Amino acid sequence: LAEPSGRRAQLRAASRARGPPGMSSKSASKKKGGKRDDGDLKREEVLQAVLLAETFEDALDPATAGQAKVLQPLANVPMIEYSLEFLAKSGVGEVFIFCVRYAAEIKSYISSSRWHDSGLLSVRFITSDSMTCTNAGDALRDVQSRNVVTSDPFVLLYGDVVAELPLADALAYHKRCREADSFTTMTLVLQHAPKATAPHRALLDDLVVVVNASTGQVVQFEDDITDDELLIEPEALASHGSVVVLEDVADTYVYVCTPEMLAKFSESWDYETVSRSYVVNEVRDVELGGHVYAYAVRDGGGFAARALDARTYDAAARAVRRGWVPTPHAPGAAAAEAT
Repeated sequence: LAEPSGRRAQLRAASRARGPPGMSSKSASKKKGGKRDDGDLKREEVLQAVLLAETFEDALDPATAGQAKVLQPLANVPMIEYSLEFLAKSGVGEVFIFCVRYAAEIKSYISSSRWHDSGLLSVRFITSDSMTCTNAGDALRDVQSRNVVTSDPFVLLYGDVVAELPLADALAYHKRCREADSFTTMTLVLQHAPKATAPHRALLDDLVVVVNASTGQVVQFEDDITDDELLIEPEALASHGSVVVLEDVADTYVYVCTPEMLAKFSESWDYETVSRSYVVNEVRDVELGGHVYAYAVRDGGGFAARALDARTYDAAARAVRRGWVPTPHAPGAAAAEAT
């Protein structure tokens, strides 16, 4: 067990534990009995994403009360534009925008935007009822029940995420992990973000991630600001041996997932959030839990912030103004660049 100063380690330690050494990112699966037809090949090549336009957060109220949060301006551009721009630049071909409240407003915006029938990104909508869908877990169970996600992997993120990240690298890392470990269900994308100097971390964010030192598999995922101690389960040490403890990291709220991850949500109605219920519980279940890996973006290698509250909203807006995140080509973009 690594015991860094202050019981936790710097993020750069994760770069030494990015994944199984020597694994190839290429795969060569073929249908039995001959070549795949063009239709099958085309479907396999389309990388899909699920964008949660219903963020299930109200920390920005009353500023966002009575209107879709993802349509609120951030640096004079609707928040959802940053997420869609990030996905399109990262090679995503089809995105399912999941809506609960304000679905009509979001559809109307997209239909009049550059994303409508532009060829940049195929946009489809999934609409759910606010009486039955009250959290991210409900949303993912709804997505799974519709059998629309066919790409393995697919990308999951929230519509209030502002990001400029090497998603292609994270996808390649996930595929290597998947090849080495068939129980892989998700790869977390983390970024270096010391709490004392990272305003894009929420005030109550006290994330600690314990990973296998040689493979990068997540052993524990804890985010409880009221807990001053980190107790690593004996079963985890027995299974993984050497581990690395990461404190100076932040969740980007961008996830690379397998379809099995959606099935896990359908199996457990206790899962209400992605990180703080699904990941926490799956990594604790040594015998039956899905395996989660952590991809750590190197310091200076990217930026991501989720506009959860006034602090993180301001940090995201400053990142855009400083050029850390490109300004999307959308109404208001010229004004944003001018400021």
